[in-house]
Amino acid sequence: MHQRLNARQQRSSEPAGSAVFDSQNLFQKGVAISVWQNSSDQCSNWTAFLKRKNYYGQHDLVEAFMESNDFWNRFEDDIQLVKATGANSFRFSFEWARIEPESGHIDQTAIHKYHDILDSVYRHGLTPNATFHHFTHPQWFEAKGGFANADNSPA
Repeated sequence: MHQRLNARQQRSSEPAGSAVFDSQNLFQKGVAISVWQNSSDQCSNWTAFLKRKNYYGQHDLVEAFMESNDFWNRFEDDIQLVKATGANSFRFSFEWARIEPESGHIDQTAIHKYHDILDSVYRHGLTPNATFHHFTHPQWFEAKGGFANADNSPA
């Protein structure tokens, strides 16, 4: 990560962190998304729940949602649109199920994608605001009892 930050510093004439804290503009106005709600996934508890919703014609809705508006692959265009609204910040979520789709397996491709998303946020002069848990977690964690199981949250 340190190397990525140095690469960003080299691309910018501003010192690192200048986009994060602007003393002249303390009020942040921005756009907020949940990556899962805007891209879904294959491995989270909410995806498993959604796929079970198969009554009263909802199956078609499930398929449409799973295709979603695809922020995960179209983030560059979406972040450009955020900037075009006059926003100065962008709130998004780190989706644990994308980062650790299987217990103990860290998906480096997902980690790099989040770096790319952050690079785009900085490139567009926006302040990132990250949510670390936006009500979704890996299905493997849910199967172990999620946060309700004290053994899953050691002190």
